[in-house]
Amino acid sequence: MIPFAFLDTLSFIAMGALGLGVVIFVHELGHFLVAKINGVKCEKFFVGFDVPIRIGPILLPRALFRKKIGETEYGIGIIPLGGYVKMLGQDDNPANAAREAERIRAGEGLDPRSYPAKSVPQRMAIISAGVIMNLIFGVIFAMVAYRMGVTYTPCVIGTTSPGLSAWRLGLSPGDQITQIGAGTKESEFLRFDYDLKQRVALSKPNSDIDLKIRPIGQTQVKDITANLSPPQEDNMDFPMIGLSPLLSNVVGFVAKPDWGQLETPVAKSGVILGDKITEINGHKIEDDVDGYIALERIMAQDVDRPWKLKVQRTDAKTDQTNSVDLTIEAMPYRDFGFGVEMGPIAAIQEGSPAAKAGLRKGDLLISINGQPIEDALLVQDQLRRLAGQSVAIGIRRTDDTGITSELTVDVMARDVNMTHRLAMGWPIAADAIGIAYQVTNRVQSFHDPKVADTLQVGDQIQEIEFIAADDDAKALEQKIMSFIVPEAKFETAAPNEWTGAVARAQGSLPGTKAKLTVKRGSEKLAIELPIVERADWFAENRGLMLRETMERVHQVTSLSDAFALGLRETKEGMANVFLTLKKLVSRQVSPKHLGGPLTIFAAAGAEASFGFSRLLIFLTVLSANLAILNSLPIPVLDGGHFMFLLYEGVFRRPVNERIAFSLTMVGLCFILGLMFFVIGMDVMRFTGIGS
Repeated sequence: MIPFAFLDTLSFIAMGALGLGVVIFVHELGHFLVAKINGVKCEKFFVGFDVPIRIGPILLPRALFRKKIGETEYGIGIIPLGGYVKMLGQDDNPANAAREAERIRAGEGLDPRSYPAKSVPQRMAIISAGVIMNLIFGVIFAMVAYRMGVTYTPCVIGTTSPGLSAWRLGLSPGDQITQIGAGTKESEFLRFDYDLKQRVALSKPNSDIDLKIRPIGQTQVKDITANLSPPQEDNMDFPMIGLSPLLSNVVGFVAKPDWGQLETPVAKSGVILGDKITEINGHKIEDDVDGYIALERIMAQDVDRPWKLKVQRTDAKTDQTNSVDLTIEAMPYRDFGFGVEMGPIAAIQEGSPAAKAGLRKGDLLISINGQPIEDALLVQDQLRRLAGQSVAIGIRRTDDTGITSELTVDVMARDVNMTHRLAMGWPIAADAIGIAYQVTNRVQSFHDPKVADTLQVGDQIQEIEFIAADDDAKALEQKIMSFIVPEAKFETAAPNEWTGAVARAQGSLPGTKAKLTVKRGSEKLAIELPIVERADWFAENRGLMLRETMERVHQVTSLSDAFALGLRETKEGMANVFLTLKKLVSRQVSPKHLGGPLTIFAAAGAEASFGFSRLLIFLTVLSANLAILNSLPIPVLDGGHFMFLLYEGVFRRPVNERIAFSLTMVGLCFILGLMFFVIGMDVMRFTGIGS
């Protein structure tokens, strides 16, 4: 029996492929209709290319479908990388130009129904019709989508990344972004992915971006300026301001039972995919912003005690919804039996208790309420437990003259309201006082006495490698680690890289050991340690992964509003293409992020899974992309043909055949090379080759 999920995936991919075919069809239809209007004979109309393909002794059919109606043959080619209209006397392949020129001559002169026989304005109209048709239908696709209602992820903040701009500005869960960039319009319908994420990703690193924010529970907006980070590796080398959208209260992932240690407390509790959390530890969770914020806050605060949940669960067979009571136990963190030294404060939140108390970037925390800090990783949890209290923070500070002094600062700790994950290279946020601090890779203390027999305080961990219990465990661990940390080895010379090692330990299977390369004075030592559970530190989410994200629906009833939104979608799609091309040329965006047909199919299928209206919006974006790319002045593309015609119109003679042939060959080689490149990137992206 074929699983329904597999059938759903196939149907989404089919919808995506059909959508792409529609966009290509519309483009070629523009050429076809205007050619017919101008009396040009159209010999072929194909979506896809009908070229012969031989695999060993097997010759594949050139077309999936072909039928001649009147003087035109219509068909679907075997290669789904575009389409074409073959007009009498016109051929994009320069190798066929001479043969085509001979074919259209009937005795004297050109066949009057051939493409070359038409005037320059007529040929310009034919060539540009495909691009214009794409833009027209891009608007129409979006109009229909917004009349139906388009689901989108609003620009409502869920969490912020420690140390980055959104965190430093003190943005909180539930705050809504209503304007992105100076000079743009305020809107209640800004989309996290299309409006915010793309705008930030295509902006210049280390530059500023102006935002308007409506804080949670307020009606007035405030102006802020966020600074874009340098390109981040875990964000596809794009800059970022460091925020994520607000999650829903629906469970989006549960670790598989056969994943050994990864069978988290969530999986053991009986929680299943699709459960909707309606209550946690006695707090009602409504399906709104306040409910989702409350869920995030309780997850951040109640990390070391069981979660009592009520969930709504729909039976797939009966379609009946029931309320189910569940308990998720606390989840101890796992590490290697020792604590590490603190690093300096990397950032301070605006308006935070730390800022009010006078703490500075570069200060080093050395004690909390008179007790020396023994493990940097636990500081954020120690401060969380002191919410509502005045805390004496001992710090070591070096002034501008290089003089170091120690002092104590009283800071009023507050409740935390969001969770943060451990990640390599990122500082740790102590939200209770509003600091993000660095973590070193130097041994500070031991919570497993056995480790003290092999390590010493002050040892510097230079490398760590995870060694599975056997080959089967190694294969399974590599599989399940692919979505947590792709490498099994960490270089820990830079600040905060040790957090990546600890994050990697959370997913290790039973029996996995850590092989450490340790620097002790001038010596280098190799030490093996088991991975152990801690009794004093607990994971915030304990394996609970909520479905991203909170969604809203943007629907309009009037045609004028739909038309305005259709124009907006098309214009933004065009602007993003221009901006991306500019970034590629200036090397601010790597070509490795380009996608080919597989990426387009996958993206279209993903959008189709959210509904037909989302697929239409994707087709609008794709139409705008196709229009702009075809307009580029590259021979063999519409823009290249148009440039040749412009030259002919200005100078009253065609471009020299030898020059035209050479330029066309260069353009053809460039386009073929680009196709091979993006297809290669698709193969690497979807197979994992080269990762």
